[in-house]
Amino acid sequence: MKNKILNFLVLIFSILVLIYPISYGITDLKPIIIFCAVIAILFLVKIKYINQKINIKINKKYYLPIILLLALITRLGTVFLFNSYISQVSDFRTALRTSQSLNFMFDYHRVYNHWILWPFLLNLIYKVLGNAQIVALITNAIILTIVSVLVYKVTNLIFDNPKYGFIAALIYIFWPANILYTLIFTQEHLGILLILLAIYIFLILEKNNKKNKIISLLSLLLIGLILALSSFFKNFAPVLIIAFAIYYFLNNFKKDGLNIKKEILSKFISIVIIIISFISTQNIIFTGIDQIIKDKVDRNTIPCYLNVGLRGNGHYSDEIYGMYFDAIKKYDYDYNKANKEIMSELITTIKDGTSDIYKKDFFENKAKTLFNTDSARLSITAYSFDINEHYKVSNIIRKYIIDLNNYYYIILSFLVALGLIDTNKKKNLKQILLYIIIHGSALLLILVEAQNRYMYSIQMLLCILAVPGLKEIYEYVKKHIKNKELNS
Repeated sequence: MKNKILNFLVLIFSILVLIYPISYGITDLKPIIIFCAVIAILFLVKIKYINQKINIKINKKYYLPIILLLALITRLGTVFLFNSYISQVSDFRTALRTSQSLNFMFDYHRVYNHWILWPFLLNLIYKVLGNAQIVALITNAIILTIVSVLVYKVTNLIFDNPKYGFIAALIYIFWPANILYTLIFTQEHLGILLILLAIYIFLILEKNNKKNKIISLLSLLLIGLILALSSFFKNFAPVLIIAFAIYYFLNNFKKDGLNIKKEILSKFISIVIIIISFISTQNIIFTGIDQIIKDKVDRNTIPCYLNVGLRGNGHYSDEIYGMYFDAIKKYDYDYNKANKEIMSELITTIKDGTSDIYKKDFFENKAKTLFNTDSARLSITAYSFDINEHYKVSNIIRKYIIDLNNYYYIILSFLVALGLIDTNKKKNLKQILLYIIIHGSALLLILVEAQNRYMYSIQMLLCILAVPGLKEIYEYVKKHIKNKELNS
């Protein structure tokens, strides 16, 4: 009975993530067909020629050095090649200037407090290496190199196969937008690193579950601390905590015996410890941020973002953002009163049926903006070249690289969808954990302002989940070719 329930739940979570957001990335079959054909041709060539002459194998002890080398070459190479060609734009320009001056704008930073900590931390690095854009971008490159390593490590833990980790890291490293987005000064880079680090520690804890209670306790506290810190760069932390809880719940269906109640209690306590650590750390950081800008910042900006996400067309609006700033000024920066008014007005519009969410395709259009393409990051990068009048580079990005990158994203989305077959065959709950994080994050994003670049913080998980899909294609082609050989 337990197995049947588990099978059903695994299927449900697979369907949920396939419907939203994975299916939105599969917008064109041409790159998928070409990709599958190329895999078949390469495999055929490998069987007929390469195996007869050259046996190409990479020893797994070289996986990590190769990942480090490739990540550093692509990221640092991009920074050194293009740093003098670009200028930051929009919020990224504001953040870079703030990191250099530590001049935090009064209203802007009190509400958008996720733009405070990263400039502050960069300023500490400037004191050692100098106050220049290239220092910030080199820091980006180092962070993203560590992300590449964590993609390898997390994948290895999920599939218990270093080769899978190696392939996932290569997919991440050579994703065109991932390389060029190194040039953009955004706190999301560090946010991604922290999200992956929290997942990595959680999986390590699961692997060594019963070995040491003190280490387990410290690991849980550390997960809460890391998630709290990540919330000041890109706040998907609540989604991860819920995903961890669901993982524990599903894992109980794999266990038998009289100690099941004890196990459930233990996991419940584990989640409580993570939440306590998360809340405590977040409060401490908020207090520190108050000291940085020498004023109290908004602790709860959810009403601000919901108001924008559930009014108008759900996309960026100066006017709707202005409603929130007007409210906090009206109540003399009493954020609780401002939040109460904004939420009250929003709920009223939803209840009386005048909200824009009732318009046809409101959420569908937001979902398409978020997940249909991966073009926004490259558009921002191209515009950053335009500012310095390097139109040749920006034109190449717009003419060729954006399309190439979108094909890359479509193929990845297809591979993730195909990988669901492997998930349902093996009932790998660690894969399901990542599906839950992706689906939960996508649900969160559809409620707030819709911008295509916002999915960047969870895209590294696609690289991990694409590997079993790639394996499904490889095994199908291998079996098909061998059957033909036997019948010929």
